[in-house]
Amino acid sequence: NPQAMFNLAYMHEHGEGLPKDLHLAKRYYDMSLNTNVESQLPASLALGLLQLKFWWHAVTDDGRDGVPLTGWTLESLSDAILQFDVGSLDAMLEGNENALISILVVLLTVVVLARRLHTHMEQERELRRRLREQHLAEQA
Repeated sequence: NPQAMFNLAYMHEHGEGLPKDLHLAKRYYDMSLNTNVESQLPASLALGLLQLKFWWHAVTDDGRDGVPLTGWTLESLSDAILQFDVGSLDAMLEGNENALISILVVLLTVVVLARRLHTHMEQERELRRRLREQHLAEQA
């Protein structure tokens, strides 16, 4: 059952009711991905996020089960970037291009709307400042 495998993967990823084990979570996400066509998108997205977690742990952990480094070095960051598995990213994107494009369009729309709102608010502040200066000049 792909839903059961996905749920087990999630529980292992987050340590809910089971010991936290990212490698076992990846195994269950992979099994869910390969079991049913309908589970491909959620399992692919979960695998992509899990890959980012693996990368993040490679950058910030010093090998003692999640104990962060006290200071990052350029070498540790470059090693983590070089170890990033592009093949798993390709597998995640395969067949999900439309979903990814939709997500990117939504994010771009949010950025454009936020920028317009910011510009509008700046113009409104400038107008208030000018009106206040004009009012003070008239009173003087």
